Amino acid sequence: MLSYLGLLDPILLVFPLWVAALIIIAASLLAREAGSWLYRRMAARRSRDAEAESGAAESHIIGSIFGLLAFVIGLTFSIAPDRYDARRALVAEEATAISTAYLRASLFDEPHRTQLQSTLRQYTHSRIAPAGLWDEAMDEQLRQSIVLRERLWDQAHDAIYPVRETELASYFVDAVNETLNV
Repeated sequence: MLSYLGLLDPILLVFPLWVAALIIIAASLLAREAGSWLYRRMAARRSRDAEAESGAAESHIIGSIFGLLAFVIGLTFSIAPDRYDARRALVAEEATAISTAYLRASLFDEPHRTQLQSTLRQYTHSRIAPAGLWDEAMDEQLRQSIVLRERLWDQAHDAIYPVRETELASYFVDAVNETLNV
């Protein structure tokens, strides 16, 4: 069984999943037809009783193939919602972390408060990805996000330096770390 999985890996990597499914279905139907042809050829040598059993054997094989196909489709559809839910949870976690860092930045004195909140707003806008395919604009947005992360960390360092031994510094660093880690 494991040797068959090694044969399917290149197909699954090169083609979309639906093409791989069509290939598997076609191979299954081809194997069924070849087996049916071979069985009919051998059955021609047997009596008429053997011909009555061929219809029952074919229906069992077809039922097994469709049962396996239903299992594969069910497995595929069960994976998709899990990925969607995990992605949605990460987006919500990132939004909460940015919001927490933004609120804690408001506790600093000027000019650090304005700088931190402005950078967090820019960072938030750079993290919003419109629906669609990845393109050059998305690459630029990702590069901008990386630059803003570094700027946010530098501004956080400058802001907490005067109050580095207070709880405010600890809470703010935790919030910024959470923002950058998510």
